[in-house]
Amino acid sequence: MNVNDIMSKNVISLSSNNTVQDLISLVEKNHIHEVFIIDNGKLTGVISAKILTQSSIADPSKTKLKSLVGSHSPKLDPTQEIDEAAAYILKTGLRALPVVDKNKVIGVLSLHDIVNEFSKSKAFRQTKVPVVMSKSITLTDQDDLGKARVVMREHNISRIPITDSGGKLIGDLSVFDMLKSIKTKYKINQYSMVGEMDKMMQFPITTIMNTKPITSDPTATLTDIANLMEKYQTSGVIITEGKIPKGVIVLKDLLGFYVSGLKKEGVYYQIIGIDDEDEFVLDTVDRMIKDTIVKISTGNKITFLFFHVKKHDTGIKSRVKYSVRIKMRTTKDMFSSNAFAWDLRMATNQALDNLERAVFKTKAINREQRNDYSRKAKKMLRG
Repeated sequence: MNVNDIMSKNVISLSSNNTVQDLISLVEKNHIHEVFIIDNGKLTGVISAKILTQSSIADPSKTKLKSLVGSHSPKLDPTQEIDEAAAYILKTGLRALPVVDKNKVIGVLSLHDIVNEFSKSKAFRQTKVPVVMSKSITLTDQDDLGKARVVMREHNISRIPITDSGGKLIGDLSVFDMLKSIKTKYKINQYSMVGEMDKMMQFPITTIMNTKPITSDPTATLTDIANLMEKYQTSGVIITEGKIPKGVIVLKDLLGFYVSGLKKEGVYYQIIGIDDEDEFVLDTVDRMIKDTIVKISTGNKITFLFFHVKKHDTGIKSRVKYSVRIKMRTTKDMFSSNAFAWDLRMATNQALDNLERAVFKTKAINREQRNDYSRKAKKMLRG
């Protein structure tokens, strides 16, 4: 099966001379995560909604999209096999990519397209939610938008469950919701922009959160989750037990599960988001990841590891911060960790250390549980 077999021909695009305000309006109207930038019939770049929520944009009505377009424009060929395309989309960290033939954009392939195609497979039907879900990073109805923005940036996530004081789910906050905070700036004149933006970040989360989040429970299968996402056209589902959020599954998790299954032997691991880094830094990060895999593999069979990096503009010339998020699946459990630092190697080291601690802490707990069971069994026999 090739890309052109399941791609959509409905291409939504803007030019590099359009403004951020134009892009936000298009994203909201069509409920899409990526917009293709096309100039004179040729692909110039791809801009994601998530980038907008993490960038410092002074005036959306005047900021041209050309200022947000990077030097690299990821794209797919219509004759590529779906498996290859799925792995490449996952590597870019985007939710959709343009399909280009002879320098012309002829379609779009999204995570929804791929997941829908394989959601009825045996692997999806037989796999339960806990295998791929990430543990919840929650905020409460007392937190503000500024805190939500920091959490999304530092943990490199796009959806946050919101709870009341008792820990029960009352809503969720996604990248789409955060776009509303940018849109508010339309009514602010350029002289009061910074001050008003600071005030806006102090608004309660409840002012823009979604009060009807899509939920499921840990007994659901991945097919169930894919069906929910398709039915409600959402990219994320909150996993709850008794109204208490336990985890989150997003489309990328389902795609990651599918891609990891393509490798029949060994550990499947993928580094996402650092293609433009210095070669020495890339080699160092790759070595650190491999060393950790070897260390953790002693007594733990790892099936896949995803290492996702995001750069964040700090407003300081030539200085960025890195958020690193790791998801790793063993045959027994799912683990995740994150870190946020000025240097990619430092962020990598912190995230890997956190991952190791989580794995070995779980092993220690399991060992203690086994010892406790053994002690109780021996006591019963003696009695």
